[in-house]
Amino acid sequence: MQKDTALYYKELGLQPKASKEEIRDAYRKLAKKYHPDLNGGDPRTEDRFKRINEAYHSLIGLEPLSEKELKTAETAARQRKKTKKDEPPVSFADILKKVFKTSPDEVPPPPAPSGPKPGKDIAINLELSLEELTNGTRKSVLLAREQTCRTCSGTGIEPGHDPQQCKICLGIGEVPTSQGGKTVFKTCTNCNGSGRIIKNRCVTCAGHGLARSKSKISITIPKGTTPDAVLTLRGLGDQGRKGAKNGDLKVRIICEENPYYDARGFDIYYEYPMNLLEIFDGGEIEVPTPSGKVKLTLTPGIEQNKLLRVKGRGLDKGAGEHGDLLVRVNYHFPNKLTKKARALLEQLVELPGWSPKRDSEGFIKKPD
Repeated sequence: MQKDTALYYKELGLQPKASKEEIRDAYRKLAKKYHPDLNGGDPRTEDRFKRINEAYHSLIGLEPLSEKELKTAETAARQRKKTKKDEPPVSFADILKKVFKTSPDEVPPPPAPSGPKPGKDIAINLELSLEELTNGTRKSVLLAREQTCRTCSGTGIEPGHDPQQCKICLGIGEVPTSQGGKTVFKTCTNCNGSGRIIKNRCVTCAGHGLARSKSKISITIPKGTTPDAVLTLRGLGDQGRKGAKNGDLKVRIICEENPYYDARGFDIYYEYPMNLLEIFDGGEIEVPTPSGKVKLTLTPGIEQNKLLRVKGRGLDKGAGEHGDLLVRVNYHFPNKLTKKARALLEQLVELPGWSPKRDSEGFIKKPD
């Protein structure tokens, strides 16, 4: 068996362990050269075509045409040479269709295009907290995408069955056709250029070799990623067909609603409501940020809605740079007074300096 295999490689002009693509390319080239339609009954080329056909199918694992089918095809090719000059030219493919009496019921539907086809991109949204955006994180997501079919391992054939050689193109993937008085090869429409017919298609992928399935992938979120950023992960989209590149995964970052602060670009905004004592006496306060607490000192009598900026305590921009923390202070008063609070306020306004000065008639003069 080993000797026969070596002879098969030699017949195709290949080295042992050549890839399936190399075997297929060599076969297409030689089969077109020694095709029965181009050699008009020359027994030497017919014999060479048989050997090429046997070598190819033995190495590639397809079911070759039988000796009877090959003989019939050769006879049909010779008959074509005898066609009267005043009759329109007939292609070898048409002759084969007639010889084998193929019909739409006998020939399975054409498979999906056999050429390489890049995979499609996939877009998802990923919700993260501000802490995760600031410090970076790693997330696992369950992604549905087209991958090699697990049922047929990408062959497109139902397990337990084998593909067959296309009887129209003899496995070449192209058929000879008369064009402008010359014979040219065109893609076989019966097998879409694949050179094979799959009668028992995989029920999972319908013969395409790829099926949509779910799998977990891990996504790394770099430090300093901003809300609404779109991360492109190359090759993590749908799988490409026939060796074409995979699609990409595009991850749009959504920032979770934070109960304490908001992010605007790389800056963080925090609202701090001051109580009565802080309004008049100031003091030290603590402000939460994604990277930890920040202490600030309020000056006595600070005005309403003043914006305090703390440099470098916002989100990470990368390259050692950060956005800022902006704290807006405002006055906080209760919407409704209790009896106790009202009594305390009445005592307070009686103290010196807590009520504006009035003249003898009870009016307040305008400020100097």
